[in-house]
Amino acid sequence: AHTRLPIVAAMLRSALLLAGACTASAFAPAALPAHRAQSRSGVTMQLWGEGKVQGRGVQAIPFSAPPSTLPADMVGYVGFDPLGFSTLVDIRLLRESELKHGRAAMLAAAGAIAQDLFTFPGVE
Repeated sequence: AHTRLPIVAAMLRSALLLAGACTASAFAPAALPAHRAQSRSGVTMQLWGEGKVQGRGVQAIPFSAPPSTLPADMVGYVGFDPLGFSTLVDIRLLRESELKHGRAAMLAAAGAIAQDLFTFPGVE
């Protein structure tokens, strides 16, 4: 039984190293291909069954105009910024931060579940 312990420890170290590398790559910025980097058309979303482009003609907050600093070419744009975050910070930075924090939260949730499901050798 003692001869298998170094093998298990080496496998555990390899698995942790691989998991760390995969986690780090999730936070690395993705490079766009050269032909897509010049494209500015963007993705459009449509309302179901009406054929209207989402966000056009929709007023998110009644009797209030959207901030002029809020870019209208973002996917899902409906002019909703009631606290005026787009006037304080670049909205693209906030969108990127939200994605990174969401990924970290998903990893944390998976780690919490893994602690209940798995028992690693040498850990009591």
